Amino acid sequence: MKYYDNFEALQNEHPAVATELLDKKGGGDWQEDTLYYYDDPGDFAECEVCDGWYKAILGKDISQNIYNGAPNLYDFVDIDALGMALTSNWDESSHFISSSKAIVVTDFGW
Repeated sequence: MKYYDNFEALQNEHPAVATELLDKKGGGDWQEDTLYYYDDPGDFAECEVCDGWYKAILGKDISQNIYNGAPNLYDFVDIDALGMALTSNWDESSHFISSSKAIVVTDFGW
C-alpha cells in the first residue's frame, strides 16, 4: 500500500489509474484528501489482515510469528482470493477498483 496526499500526487505516479478514477467518480473535494493505493486485491487484503479490519477483529497481525512453533496461519490464507471477495462486497462510496485491478481508497468519499 502507498498513500498519496491528494489526487495530483496519485496522478503523478499512476496516471492511468488516476484518469480512470476521475472518469468514473468525477472531480470534487475528495481530490484534496489522502488516497490509499493498492497494487491489486491481494495487496489490499494483506493490508486488511496485517494492519486493518481483520487485525482489529483478531487483535493480532496473523502474518507475524506468534504461534509458538505451530504453523503460521497466514501461510494458509489465500490472500488473493480474500482480496477479490473483499472487493465484491465493499461500499463503493470510498473504494475504487480499476480495470487493471489497482485499488484506490479514500476516507473522504467520492
